[in-house]
Amino acid sequence: VTGNTIVTQRNLGQSISNTLSKFGIYTSMAIVCRRLFQEIKEGVQYVKYLDDSFTDMKMTMAITTQEFETMSTQIDAMAKQMGTTIESVHDIARIYSNANTTTQEILEKTKPTAEFANISGMDGLTATKNMQDIANQFKLLKQEGADAGEVFTNIGNAMTAVSKNMTYDFAKLVGELM
Repeated sequence: VTGNTIVTQRNLGQSISNTLSKFGIYTSMAIVCRRLFQEIKEGVQYVKYLDDSFTDMKMTMAITTQEFETMSTQIDAMAKQMGTTIESVHDIARIYSNANTTTQEILEKTKPTAEFANISGMDGLTATKNMQDIANQFKLLKQEGADAGEVFTNIGNAMTAVSKNMTYDFAKLVGELM
């Protein structure tokens, strides 16, 4: 074995050693970059979702950008407090928005419906449909002095209480019947 071969083997060994010692750094950088891109992607999707939500509400009711931003902030806080997704609570609010509804009424209906959906395991659409069906069936919103938020809170509380006290989950039963 000549001297050049030994030097070449040492250089190759050092090169491999240097590369392997930096492998952890490369891997960490790749993970950080992947997470960063994922966060950016989710942020862009969330902004698009909010834009779609605003557009839907704007088509069905008179709402300003400021009113929507205020309502969205309250919906986001509501979702975080309940430990559910912001999108599911926004979906419920979108369903309740119509020409005769104010943002305050939407929030008053959304909170108990989102709580009911969260407790019962129903998706937002199903929970909203069930809450609306019960309110309409018993004409609860047509009674004199009826407050939508109070009506929906009472419905949600009653269904939750019944659901907790029954062997068969009442919320699931209502969903199957409707």
